[in-house]
Amino acid sequence: MDNIKIVKLMGGIGNQMFEYAFGLALQKNQNCKLLFDTSYFDEMVADKNGLPSRFYELGIFQNLNIEFAPKKLVKEFEKKSPLPKFLCSLLGVPRYKYFVREKNAFKYDKKLLDKRGNTLIEGYFQNEKYYSDIKDELKHCFELPSIMENDVYNQNLFEKIKSTKNSVFVHLRRSEYVNLGMDISENYYKHAAKYIAERIKNPKFFVFCAEDVDYVKNKFDLGFDFELVGEQNTTRENFYENMRMMMACEHAIIANSSYSWWAAYLSDFDGKIVVAPTPWINGQDDVICHNWVKIKSQC
Repeated sequence: MDNIKIVKLMGGIGNQMFEYAFGLALQKNQNCKLLFDTSYFDEMVADKNGLPSRFYELGIFQNLNIEFAPKKLVKEFEKKSPLPKFLCSLLGVPRYKYFVREKNAFKYDKKLLDKRGNTLIEGYFQNEKYYSDIKDELKHCFELPSIMENDVYNQNLFEKIKSTKNSVFVHLRRSEYVNLGMDISENYYKHAAKYIAERIKNPKFFVFCAEDVDYVKNKFDLGFDFELVGEQNTTRENFYENMRMMMACEHAIIANSSYSWWAAYLSDFDGKIVVAPTPWINGQDDVICHNWVKIKSQC
């Protein structure tokens, strides 16, 4: 075949969902042969426990039609021109025949969808414009497995959230975000909660921050009463449960995180209010959906 598209999978579960969604949009646009490359996870540096810090995680979803690229084919598509980089530039010769890297993770680039011929594409594709025509299909694709029969904690938590009127999930991203200076100010969350409280009656806030429970318990002030959830309900085997719980809420205050982005995007409540931080990361905002409310992340 001369129109094979290979999309490289990278990052955590949220990023992988963006990459799969882009691949599906690409296939719909071109009717091409679509494959996915998982070599990124094979090459990850092991952590102190000898385990890779990122895993292929799309396997949790029930309805994905996913086919993996053979390693030999990926190597072929990754080949560089034998000419030095400066000479390729001078002669106007592509350095790679088949490999294309996204220029900006948040900017919609229709050229990526329209590029013909065999191509290996690397990027994060974090822009809803890629998916506007296939949102319903993505909801079907990203259907989570049922809660395990012996998982009483998550069963009860899910039912509690589902039965709570005017529920709002609040997602905090800490750990490496704090170290990198990418964390969001507490005032963002206060302003976001106030915005929602002015528009819906008696909101019930559920705060998700499994990675830094002590901070939420001892320091975090939302300006409203809240319930901390998700502190003991996820393991390596069911890491996706917090996404289910977030999706069960009617409204959302998300972090600059692809995990809570997808929870808000896939939830089904009519009239939902989604508040997102601006700027998202590095001054970029294109990832924020057009009908979401923006509040300054460092206000």
